[in-house]
Amino acid sequence: MKSRLYRWADRWAVRVADRMGVTLARAKPLDLRGCDIHPLEAWYRAGRYQPVLMDVPLSKLRGLGSAAFPCTRDSGHPFIETLLEYESGKTRSYAGSALERFYQNWQPKNAAEHLGVGDDPECAKLRELDAIEAVLPWSRNDPALQRANVEGAVTLTSLSESGRTMVARNRWHLLGPATEESGTHEFWRLIDAYRSIKGNGFQRRDVSDGDIRGTVMFDGDDWCVWIGGGGQHRVSVICAQGFAAAPVRVFYHIPTVVRREDSSYWPHVVDGLFTQRAALRVFDRIFEGRAPWRNP
Repeated sequence: MKSRLYRWADRWAVRVADRMGVTLARAKPLDLRGCDIHPLEAWYRAGRYQPVLMDVPLSKLRGLGSAAFPCTRDSGHPFIETLLEYESGKTRSYAGSALERFYQNWQPKNAAEHLGVGDDPECAKLRELDAIEAVLPWSRNDPALQRANVEGAVTLTSLSESGRTMVARNRWHLLGPATEESGTHEFWRLIDAYRSIKGNGFQRRDVSDGDIRGTVMFDGDDWCVWIGGGGQHRVSVICAQGFAAAPVRVFYHIPTVVRREDSSYWPHVVDGLFTQRAALRVFDRIFEGRAPWRNP
Protein backbone atom coordinates (compact mmCIF):
# COMPACT_ATOMS: atom_id res chain seq x y z
CA MET A 1 0.00 0.00 0.00
CA LYS A 2 2.78 2.40 0.96
CA SER A 3 4.73 1.78 -2.28
CA ARG A 4 1.56 2.43 -4.33
CA LEU A 5 1.07 5.71 -2.46
CA TYR A 6 4.67 6.73 -3.17
CA ARG A 7 4.28 5.95 -6.87
CA TRP A 8 1.09 8.00 -7.03
CA ALA A 9 2.73 10.94 -5.24
CA ASP A 10 5.72 10.71 -7.59
CA ARG A 11 3.54 10.89 -10.70
CA TRP A 12 1.45 13.72 -9.20
CA ALA A 13 4.56 15.82 -8.44
CA VAL A 14 5.84 15.41 -12.02
CA ARG A 15 2.47 16.43 -13.49
CA VAL A 16 2.22 19.52 -11.27
CA ALA A 17 5.77 20.51 -12.26
CA ASP A 18 4.83 20.09 -15.94
CA ARG A 19 1.96 22.52 -15.55
CA MET A 20 4.32 25.02 -13.93
CA GLY A 21 6.80 24.70 -16.80
CA VAL A 22 9.39 22.91 -14.67
CA THR A 23 11.10 19.65 -15.62
CA LEU A 24 11.13 17.35 -12.62
CA ALA A 25 12.74 13.91 -12.76
CA ARG A 26 11.69 11.18 -10.37
CA ALA A 27 14.35 10.73 -7.70
CA LYS A 28 14.17 6.96 -7.43
CA PRO A 29 15.40 5.17 -10.55
CA LEU A 30 13.78 2.13 -12.08
CA ASP A 31 16.13 -0.64 -11.00
CA LEU A 32 16.99 -2.91 -13.94
CA ARG A 33 20.24 -4.27 -12.56
CA GLY A 34 20.74 -7.90 -13.45
CA CYS A 35 18.77 -7.56 -16.68
CA ASP A 36 20.44 -8.11 -20.04
CA ILE A 37 18.77 -5.10 -21.62
CA HIS A 38 19.47 -2.57 -24.37
CA PRO A 39 19.27 1.06 -23.15
CA LEU A 40 16.45 1.84 -25.59
CA GLU A 41 14.32 -0.93 -24.14
CA ALA A 42 15.11 0.42 -20.67
CA TRP A 43 14.12 3.93 -21.79
CA TYR A 44 10.75 2.73 -23.06
CA ARG A 45 10.14 0.68 -19.93
CA ALA A 46 10.84 3.63 -17.65
CA GLY A 47 8.50 6.19 -19.16
CA ARG A 48 8.65 9.93 -18.91
CA TYR A 49 11.32 11.53 -16.69
CA GLN A 50 12.11 8.21 -15.00
CA PRO A 51 15.81 7.54 -14.40
CA VAL A 52 17.01 3.97 -14.84
CA LEU A 53 19.66 2.05 -12.92
CA MET A 54 21.26 -0.58 -15.15
CA ASP A 55 24.42 -2.65 -15.36
CA VAL A 56 26.75 -1.28 -18.05
CA PRO A 57 29.78 -3.22 -19.31
CA LEU A 58 32.94 -1.28 -18.48
CA SER A 59 33.95 -1.38 -22.15
CA LYS A 60 30.84 0.71 -22.89
CA LEU A 61 31.74 3.44 -20.38
CA ARG A 62 33.66 6.63 -21.21
CA GLY A 63 35.20 8.49 -18.27
CA LEU A 64 36.95 11.71 -17.27
CA GLY A 65 34.61 14.04 -19.09
CA SER A 66 35.48 14.97 -22.65
CA ALA A 67 38.77 13.07 -22.37
CA ALA A 68 36.49 10.02 -22.78
CA PHE A 69 38.86 7.30 -21.66
CA PRO A 70 37.28 3.84 -21.90
CA CYS A 71 36.82 2.57 -18.35
CA THR A 72 39.03 -0.47 -18.84
CA ARG A 73 42.40 -1.49 -17.40
CA ASP A 74 44.27 -1.13 -20.71
CA SER A 75 42.89 2.26 -21.77
CA GLY A 76 45.43 4.56 -20.11
CA HIS A 77 42.70 6.05 -17.89
CA PRO A 78 44.82 7.89 -15.28
CA PHE A 79 42.48 7.20 -12.34
CA ILE A 80 42.46 3.47 -13.10
CA GLU A 81 46.22 3.40 -13.72
CA THR A 82 46.83 5.15 -10.39
CA LEU A 83 44.70 2.58 -8.56
CA LEU A 84 46.49 -0.31 -10.26
CA GLU A 85 49.82 1.23 -9.25
CA TYR A 86 48.57 1.61 -5.69
CA GLU A 87 47.27 -1.97 -5.64
CA SER A 88 50.66 -3.32 -6.79
CA GLY A 89 52.59 -1.17 -4.31
CA LYS A 90 54.25 0.88 -7.03
CA THR A 91 52.60 4.12 -5.89
CA ARG A 92 51.93 5.32 -2.36
CA SER A 93 51.59 9.06 -2.95
CA TYR A 94 50.61 11.58 -5.60
CA ALA A 95 54.26 12.18 -6.50
CA GLY A 96 55.28 9.91 -9.35
CA SER A 97 51.77 8.56 -9.90
CA ALA A 98 49.86 8.21 -13.17
CA LEU A 99 47.57 10.93 -11.82
CA GLU A 100 50.48 13.35 -11.48
CA ARG A 101 51.62 12.58 -15.04
CA PHE A 102 48.08 13.20 -16.26
CA TYR A 103 47.87 16.64 -14.68
CA GLN A 104 51.36 17.54 -15.83
CA ASN A 105 50.70 16.62 -19.44
CA TRP A 106 47.00 17.15 -20.09
CA GLN A 107 46.71 20.95 -19.94
CA PRO A 108 44.49 22.06 -22.84
CA LYS A 109 44.94 25.75 -23.63
CA ASN A 110 41.37 26.34 -24.77
CA ALA A 111 37.98 24.70 -25.25
CA ALA A 112 38.86 23.35 -28.71
CA GLU A 113 41.89 21.49 -27.35
CA HIS A 114 39.84 20.24 -24.40
CA LEU A 115 37.34 18.70 -26.81
CA GLY A 116 40.04 17.21 -29.03
CA VAL A 117 39.45 19.48 -32.03
CA GLY A 118 42.23 21.98 -31.44
CA ASP A 119 43.60 21.36 -34.95
CA ASP A 120 40.27 21.94 -36.68
CA PRO A 121 40.10 25.22 -38.67
CA GLU A 122 36.31 25.20 -38.22
CA CYS A 123 36.66 25.56 -34.45
CA ALA A 124 37.92 29.14 -34.21
CA LYS A 125 35.13 30.13 -31.79
CA LEU A 126 36.09 27.30 -29.45
CA ARG A 127 39.73 28.40 -29.47
CA GLU A 128 38.60 31.75 -28.06
CA LEU A 129 37.11 30.04 -24.99
CA ASP A 130 38.94 28.82 -21.89
CA ALA A 131 39.25 25.08 -21.39
CA ILE A 132 36.72 25.10 -18.53
CA GLU A 133 34.19 26.79 -20.85
CA ALA A 134 34.15 23.76 -23.16
CA VAL A 135 30.58 22.64 -23.83
CA LEU A 136 29.58 19.56 -25.74
CA PRO A 137 27.67 20.21 -28.98
CA TRP A 138 24.47 18.68 -27.58
CA SER A 139 24.61 20.49 -24.23
CA ARG A 140 21.98 23.06 -23.25
CA ASN A 141 24.59 24.96 -21.21
CA ASP A 142 26.30 27.95 -22.76
CA PRO A 143 30.06 28.48 -22.14
CA ALA A 144 29.46 31.05 -19.39
CA LEU A 145 27.18 28.69 -17.48
CA GLN A 146 29.67 25.87 -17.95
CA ARG A 147 32.41 28.04 -16.43
CA ALA A 148 30.14 28.94 -13.51
CA ASN A 149 29.31 25.27 -12.92
CA VAL A 150 32.98 24.26 -12.90
CA GLU A 151 34.02 27.14 -10.65
CA GLY A 152 31.16 26.33 -8.29
CA ALA A 153 32.21 22.69 -8.15
CA VAL A 154 35.80 23.51 -7.19
CA THR A 155 35.00 26.22 -4.64
CA LEU A 156 34.49 24.97 -1.12
CA THR A 157 32.91 27.43 1.29
CA SER A 158 33.25 26.95 5.03
CA LEU A 159 33.14 28.96 8.24
CA SER A 160 36.28 29.63 10.26
CA GLU A 161 36.31 29.44 14.05
CA SER A 162 35.71 33.17 14.18
CA GLY A 163 32.59 32.81 12.01
CA ARG A 164 34.11 34.43 8.91
CA THR A 165 33.44 32.78 5.56
CA MET A 166 36.51 31.12 4.08
CA VAL A 167 36.71 30.01 0.45
CA ALA A 168 39.14 27.26 -0.56
CA ARG A 169 39.74 26.73 -4.27
CA ASN A 170 40.70 23.38 -5.70
CA ARG A 171 41.58 22.48 -9.27
CA TRP A 172 39.07 20.94 -11.69
CA HIS A 173 39.88 17.24 -11.53
CA LEU A 174 39.30 16.52 -15.25
CA LEU A 175 42.37 18.39 -16.49
CA GLY A 176 45.64 20.01 -15.42
CA PRO A 177 47.56 21.87 -14.30
CA ALA A 178 47.21 20.92 -10.65
CA THR A 179 48.98 22.31 -7.64
CA GLU A 180 50.78 19.86 -5.37
CA GLU A 181 48.04 20.40 -2.80
CA SER A 182 45.10 19.82 -5.18
CA GLY A 183 46.82 16.85 -6.86
CA THR A 184 47.44 15.24 -3.49
CA HIS A 185 43.83 15.93 -2.49
CA GLU A 186 42.59 14.21 -5.65
CA PHE A 187 44.94 11.26 -5.14
CA TRP A 188 43.57 10.60 -1.65
CA ARG A 189 39.98 11.04 -2.79
CA LEU A 190 40.65 8.21 -5.22
CA ILE A 191 42.40 6.02 -2.65
CA ASP A 192 39.69 6.64 -0.05
CA ALA A 193 37.05 5.51 -2.55
CA TYR A 194 39.14 2.43 -3.30
CA ARG A 195 39.48 1.51 0.38
CA SER A 196 35.81 2.13 1.08
CA ILE A 197 34.51 -0.01 -1.79
CA LYS A 198 37.07 -2.74 -1.16
CA GLY A 199 36.13 -2.89 2.53
CA ASN A 200 32.39 -2.34 2.38
CA GLY A 201 31.37 -3.22 -1.17
CA PHE A 202 29.76 -0.77 -3.57
CA GLN A 203 27.01 1.14 -1.78
CA ARG A 204 24.45 3.19 -3.69
CA ARG A 205 21.56 5.45 -2.66
CA ASP A 206 18.54 6.99 -4.38
CA VAL A 207 19.72 10.58 -3.78
CA SER A 208 20.97 12.62 -6.76
CA ASP A 209 24.65 11.76 -6.23
CA GLY A 210 23.99 8.25 -4.95
CA ASP A 211 24.93 6.52 -8.21
CA ILE A 212 27.47 6.65 -10.98
CA ARG A 213 25.64 8.80 -13.55
CA GLY A 214 25.96 8.84 -17.31
CA THR A 215 24.43 9.93 -20.60
CA VAL A 216 23.59 7.28 -23.18
CA MET A 217 24.97 7.99 -26.65
CA PHE A 218 23.62 6.19 -29.72
CA ASP A 219 25.12 5.61 -33.14
CA GLY A 220 22.42 3.61 -34.84
CA ASP A 221 21.81 0.56 -32.66
CA ASP A 222 25.26 0.76 -31.06
CA TRP A 223 25.68 2.69 -27.82
CA CYS A 224 27.97 3.82 -25.04
CA VAL A 225 27.55 5.70 -21.77
CA TRP A 226 29.47 8.91 -21.17
CA ILE A 227 30.18 9.54 -17.47
CA GLY A 228 29.57 13.26 -17.24
CA GLY A 229 27.97 13.43 -13.81
CA GLY A 230 29.13 11.95 -10.53
CA GLY A 231 31.00 8.70 -10.23
CA GLN A 232 34.41 9.18 -11.87
CA HIS A 233 36.19 7.79 -8.80
CA ARG A 234 33.69 5.02 -8.14
CA VAL A 235 33.73 3.63 -11.67
CA SER A 236 37.55 3.69 -11.66
CA VAL A 237 37.59 1.65 -8.44
CA ILE A 238 35.11 -0.87 -9.85
CA CYS A 239 37.34 -1.34 -12.89
CA ALA A 240 40.56 -1.61 -10.86
CA GLN A 241 38.96 -4.30 -8.70
CA GLY A 242 38.33 -6.46 -11.76
CA PHE A 243 34.58 -6.22 -12.26
CA ALA A 244 33.14 -6.51 -15.77
CA ALA A 245 30.25 -4.05 -15.36
CA ALA A 246 29.13 -1.15 -13.18
CA PRO A 247 25.66 -0.02 -12.06
CA VAL A 248 24.96 3.33 -13.72
CA ARG A 249 22.02 5.73 -13.44
CA VAL A 250 20.94 6.95 -16.89
CA PHE A 251 18.10 9.14 -18.23
CA TYR A 252 18.41 11.37 -15.17
CA HIS A 253 18.64 14.72 -16.95
CA ILE A 254 17.93 16.35 -20.32
CA PRO A 255 19.00 15.40 -22.91
CA THR A 256 18.18 11.91 -21.69
CA VAL A 257 19.90 10.43 -24.75
CA VAL A 258 22.22 11.77 -27.47
CA ARG A 259 21.78 10.37 -30.97
CA ARG A 260 24.34 10.88 -33.74
CA GLU A 261 21.58 11.16 -36.32
CA ASP A 262 20.24 14.26 -34.54
CA SER A 263 23.49 16.23 -34.94
CA SER A 264 21.98 18.99 -37.10
CA TYR A 265 19.57 19.76 -34.22
CA TRP A 266 22.12 19.85 -31.37
CA PRO A 267 21.94 23.25 -29.59
CA HIS A 268 25.52 24.35 -30.31
CA VAL A 269 25.33 23.28 -33.93
CA VAL A 270 22.19 25.36 -34.31
CA ASP A 271 23.76 28.41 -32.63
CA GLY A 272 26.95 28.12 -34.72
CA LEU A 273 29.48 27.39 -31.98
CA PHE A 274 30.20 24.10 -33.81
CA THR A 275 29.85 23.19 -37.44
CA GLN A 276 28.02 19.90 -37.87
CA ARG A 277 31.23 18.25 -39.08
CA ALA A 278 33.19 19.42 -36.02
CA ALA A 279 30.37 18.37 -33.69
CA LEU A 280 30.41 14.88 -35.18
CA ARG A 281 34.18 14.72 -34.70
CA VAL A 282 33.62 15.31 -30.96
CA PHE A 283 30.80 12.75 -30.83
CA ASP A 284 32.77 10.08 -32.70
CA ARG A 285 35.91 10.53 -30.60
CA ILE A 286 33.96 10.18 -27.35
CA PHE A 287 31.88 7.31 -28.68
CA GLU A 288 34.96 5.39 -29.84
CA GLY A 289 36.85 6.15 -26.62
CA ARG A 290 39.72 7.98 -28.31
CA ALA A 291 41.18 10.12 -25.54
CA PRO A 292 42.95 13.24 -26.88
CA TRP A 293 45.95 12.41 -24.68
CA ARG A 294 47.45 9.31 -23.11
CA ASN A 295 49.87 8.95 -20.16
CA PRO A 296 53.44 8.34 -21.38
